[in-house]
Amino acid sequence: MAQLFSLGATYDRNRTRSQIYRSQHPADWRVSREENIVNIYPPDASGSVTISAFRGDGVSPLVLRGLIERTFKDYEIVSSMRPISQNNWDGLQAEFSQATDTGLRGWLVIGTTYGKVLVMITANDTEEAMSSRRQAYESILDSLVLADPEEGRA
Repeated sequence: MAQLFSLGATYDRNRTRSQIYRSQHPADWRVSREENIVNIYPPDASGSVTISAFRGDGVSPLVLRGLIERTFKDYEIVSSMRPISQNNWDGLQAEFSQATDTGLRGWLVIGTTYGKVLVMITANDTEEAMSSRRQAYESILDSLVLADPEEGRA
């Protein structure tokens, strides 16, 4: 597994005080970044893991729940939102299915808050690829560790 560290506007392979989160991914997967969003793609790029981090005073578990509900309101629920606790955070996880012109896509979703930080991490792929790659996707999602740069904790 390669190590990915996101520092908000940039990502780096070194841990720093300003780090918002870090996550591990398979070494042969490609990584791209757009401001506060990091995408991690499998070699065939049929799917991705997307990590979105936000920091602000309005962060709360209620805001997180609403964000997930609004984002996935038109998707079929495979597994309802439920609490999750791992590493150093608590949050919500769910699974959805999306009908597209090219077939079904599976979505694994985790949302969490930590201090003033809200992170949503999703994995999506074609139904067939999700089935064969599910363990890799879950490993990336499960490796998420959060920090609130203002509080200097991780």
